[in-house]
Amino acid sequence: MNDNGFEHVLEEVLARSNERRRGTVRALVQILNQMASRGVKAFTIVAVGRECEAVNVLKTQTIRNANGEDFRRLIEAFALARGASTNHRPVQHLTPLQEAIASIPDLDIRTRLNAMLAENRAQRAEIQALRQGFAKLQAPQPEPSHSAESSPFEVEILPPRKSDINLGPLERFASADWIDDQAWTIGESGALYNGNAMISPAGFVPTLRAVIEYVRNTQCRRSRE
Repeated sequence: MNDNGFEHVLEEVLARSNERRRGTVRALVQILNQMASRGVKAFTIVAVGRECEAVNVLKTQTIRNANGEDFRRLIEAFALARGASTNHRPVQHLTPLQEAIASIPDLDIRTRLNAMLAENRAQRAEIQALRQGFAKLQAPQPEPSHSAESSPFEVEILPPRKSDINLGPLERFASADWIDDQAWTIGESGALYNGNAMISPAGFVPTLRAVIEYVRNTQCRRSRE
């Protein structure tokens, strides 16, 4: 049994997780060890998810979600280190580059290359979302129309300045922890899904995160001025 590949994946996941997620990861590893001690030979999402739900650690749907990629990687690495099977990965059409990476026997190298690809895809999506967000922010706004019958005593209500906006609720809503807790999924289009039901427009999550970052940077600049 060679645990080097699994230990590397575990250390990598723990290093970029917050304290709450690290606790969940450690609990998942404990469950995997318990399953292995019972002689389990197939570490599928269904099997592992059932064990996690029994002790209220993770929901099966959370492991399946886009934000559950780290959990799936840990399960696969754990199974491979023990010569067990795992068939939780969905059937997908691989690109030539993905096929080349999949053919590499060294799990550590495969993990590093797949992480680089995932980071590259995330950066491209973030750049696209930023472009869309800035385009919307920079678009000219139509002049308000004043009705001839408007009362002279009406008071114009101005929108809040960027420096007055409380980003806390938006940041919480867009966080991976909140999305995990609701058992939602972020699709490739950037839309939120509740199971198979789309609950937001395409591009919603990356655009929201880009707007949060834009407002946050504006607030920081103004605080320094």
